[in-house]
Amino acid sequence: MNSKSMILLRAMFKSTSRINTLKYSTDKKKRRQIKAGIFGMIVLMIYGAALAGGIAAAMAANGLAETVPLMVATIITIMSLVFTILKSNGFLYGFKEYDMIMAMPFSVNTIVSDRFLFMYLRDLRWDALVSISALVGYAIVTKPPVIVYVLWILLTPFISLLPTVVSSLLGVLVARIGSRSKHRNVIQTVLIYIFVIPLFFIQYVINYIMGTNQVESVLNQSSAMLGSFSRVVPTVAWFGKAVNSQDILSVILLIVVSLVIYVGAIVLIGKSYRRINSNLASFNEKKKNKAVEKSFKKRNVMQSIAYKEFKKITGSTTCATNICLGAVMSILVGLVLLFVDVNTVVKLFTQGHEVDVTPYRLIWPFFVYFFIGMVPATAPSLSLEGKNYWIIKTMPVDMMTVIKGKMLFNIYLCLPTAMFAVVSGCRAMKGGPLDYLLSIYIITVLIVFSTVYGMRCGAKHMRLDWENEVEVVKNGPAVNTYTLPNLFGTMILIGALIGLSHVMDIRLLVLIVSVIYILLTIWSYTAVKRFSRIV
Repeated sequence: MNSKSMILLRAMFKSTSRINTLKYSTDKKKRRQIKAGIFGMIVLMIYGAALAGGIAAAMAANGLAETVPLMVATIITIMSLVFTILKSNGFLYGFKEYDMIMAMPFSVNTIVSDRFLFMYLRDLRWDALVSISALVGYAIVTKPPVIVYVLWILLTPFISLLPTVVSSLLGVLVARIGSRSKHRNVIQTVLIYIFVIPLFFIQYVINYIMGTNQVESVLNQSSAMLGSFSRVVPTVAWFGKAVNSQDILSVILLIVVSLVIYVGAIVLIGKSYRRINSNLASFNEKKKNKAVEKSFKKRNVMQSIAYKEFKKITGSTTCATNICLGAVMSILVGLVLLFVDVNTVVKLFTQGHEVDVTPYRLIWPFFVYFFIGMVPATAPSLSLEGKNYWIIKTMPVDMMTVIKGKMLFNIYLCLPTAMFAVVSGCRAMKGGPLDYLLSIYIITVLIVFSTVYGMRCGAKHMRLDWENEVEVVKNGPAVNTYTLPNLFGTMILIGALIGLSHVMDIRLLVLIVSVIYILLTIWSYTAVKRFSRIV
């Protein structure tokens, strides 16, 4: 790597580093947000490390020590494939500083290589966490020779290199299609949902298995499955042979093949890099202008803004896969409850134990809200305007009307899907007419609260100086400020409702809670009106 490449890569890390911001920023509010984000990441890393180490130790203790390296390589491969698909185009194409960076004295291959390495190195910390944690669990049980530690640590960075390259090339293919087709975001979003949604439910499947005392059987089946996966993915097999048998040929193959394919991919992407970016930029600009023109011709102002918001969210894979995930999961859960007995579904979440949930049918809307209210479109909405925010400020429309239009879109997105899941659940739990009415009323109150409170967070913690949408939608201060209190608050509330339902009528209880949410909505709306005069 030459000095120019190091300069560009170092600049990208410094510009996005939380530690760097914490070191030099004098904004107390921003410093508190960064500290909270760092604390949350540390908690997540501790949980992930304990989980990976525990699984590795359990497998080694059950006579499957040779399968542990295959498991590690498989998990890292899948993580790299999924995470890279989620954000490859956001990092490689259409980023905010594209024109400025391309005007600098860097070759196209250097820029592509550094953008790729930036994405790869950001994910490498999670790969290393999984690998080292599993190594600790494995080592406690098996006490391997020193060479195993050396090979395991040395080869860990190369496990994820090839799958990251493959996912990036897939992103390039989608981008090339998208530079000529209006369906690229649909294709990519559907692909991501196919990967992400099954992974979300893996935790509950594991809980069910643990609760039904099938651990040994599952471990044996997992070992066979990992063996099959290693025959399909050569990097997994090479890592397994290198660690288990200290096979030098496997070590050489894993390192050399990964590096050769990486270099070849950089050259391949570099050949069409300028053309794809130019085509995407011109295509997106034309599509945006046509959509805005069409929306203002056929709709009133608020509906036009809501339609523009719809085009913006669905036109971005990053936004669609994060903001629309709750709506998609609500539809899936609703469909499952239409065709699968509710007791079977409950066992999946209670480690195989039977629980009569019919007395808690009015708490079901809060479970639906847990999914649908994870990230409302209103939280990152204002920040997503980015460098185009000045256009909103110069429009002959007051800011509160713009905000109402954005909130209207979130209600259009969430309310129908949430109602479907709520009605489906109420039917599965054999609710009466009053239960249906109360459930619909409760979920409506919750969705309106989520919409308005999300906009309050979005207006108060607006950030326009982002480089790509990932920084706003996944790690933005508005989203973090909304998500953490809402997530934990909903979990605590569900537990409290279940406990209090034994000493108080559940219908009266949820009505009291709904009044509290209405008051919080009014408070949030008052704050939004105040912020609309200053943002």
